[in-house]
Amino acid sequence: MSYPGLNRALVVVAVLMFAGWTVSGCETIEIEGEVDGLTIDGNGGSDGKGGGDAVNKPDGTLPDGAKFDGLSGLCGDGILEDHEGCDDGNGETGDGCDLNCDVEPGWFCDDGGCACEAGHFGPACTPCGDCGVYGACDEGLEGDGTCGCEPGYTGEDCRACDEGYAPVDGGPWADGGWCMLNDECADTYCSSNGWCVYPDEGPLVCECADGWEDEDCSVNTDECADETLCGAGICVDQKAMAVAPECLSEQVDEEGFLIPGCAASEACETAVCDENPFCCDTEWDLVCAELAWATTQCNVPGYQCECPTGWSGMHCEENVDECSWDPSPCQNGSECVDTDGSYECSCPNGWEGLNCEIDIDECAAFLPCINGGECENSVGGYICSCPPEWAGQDCELDVNECDQDPCQNDGVCDNHIGDYTCECPAGWTGKNCEVDVDECAMLI
Repeated sequence: MSYPGLNRALVVVAVLMFAGWTVSGCETIEIEGEVDGLTIDGNGGSDGKGGGDAVNKPDGTLPDGAKFDGLSGLCGDGILEDHEGCDDGNGETGDGCDLNCDVEPGWFCDDGGCACEAGHFGPACTPCGDCGVYGACDEGLEGDGTCGCEPGYTGEDCRACDEGYAPVDGGPWADGGWCMLNDECADTYCSSNGWCVYPDEGPLVCECADGWEDEDCSVNTDECADETLCGAGICVDQKAMAVAPECLSEQVDEEGFLIPGCAASEACETAVCDENPFCCDTEWDLVCAELAWATTQCNVPGYQCECPTGWSGMHCEENVDECSWDPSPCQNGSECVDTDGSYECSCPNGWEGLNCEIDIDECAAFLPCINGGECENSVGGYICSCPPEWAGQDCELDVNECDQDPCQNDGVCDNHIGDYTCECPAGWTGKNCEVDVDECAMLI
């Protein structure tokens, strides 16, 4: 007759004997794994006493924490029986297998040992917290229980949108809600003309860029409907587009101090600083931000003002100081005087025109030469060629011919306007008393 239980028990006994333990006898071989009436010591001998269901150490005690399970074999002997949920070879709790060889809550055990069930973490296989739809617990014996969020999600329970993402359909904290990339959200819900915002966890709304309106920012605002918008200029409607929106405000450092330049856009920065070097040399202040708003490399507003000569600015509100230009618009030594929307040149004599660029022909305009003088025009003036008896710029001065002593032979000079006469002594005559009187001829 064959006794499977006896054969298995003998194997167990042999193993225990090899380990230096003693096995006390069992009353019946009908209980699988027991040996009736034997006590086998570590040398293979028997004392013939029997009468016990135990596997003893050499000192007669059970292995630490081990006990009979009431069916067959030892709980805690490291041999997994069919009726045992686990057997990790020790009598300790808190490692997945309790003192009764039952699997502890949060654990699973197999021939390879015990580990945490899904949704549990750490040495004690503690239950994970709720990580929501878009997170996963860092589980397992080596896990720390934190929630690992999918891209676009953040927070302890992955129920918030990460930076660069917008909440959609109620956001991840609501059933069915989720997070979408800001750019994708703007394209999908705001017609690429605005930004998705979620104020106070309310419904998603679009914040439209300048020049756009309506719920989805699809309507181009007609800024030109305001007839005063461009002052004396002409308003032209156009499609708005924020090229470098970061540069449309003051640039500050982490402490809030103004800094030069706009690092967000090299093209915008270059265009603005070419117009006003202060923006890159010193600081990008509100003036620079407004200049960027009106610069196409930074921003294309929904309208454009075509300003008349002498005016500038986004709304033609700035008077152009033409007198600050180099070179000055006023030529030929004239003085420039700035006026609203224009300038005036105070021209010196001989010049006329807006910029004093036209030489005046005084000879034709004024006939300045008198007393028979001949007028010749020159650059910025004129010249009078006077008869001998006249002098001055316009031949207005009578020449005192007597100063030249024109009267000869002791004649007396008498100056007149434009002429002179000589009072000749007896025996002389002529204009200058230069003719000798022939008295003999007078007697004939």
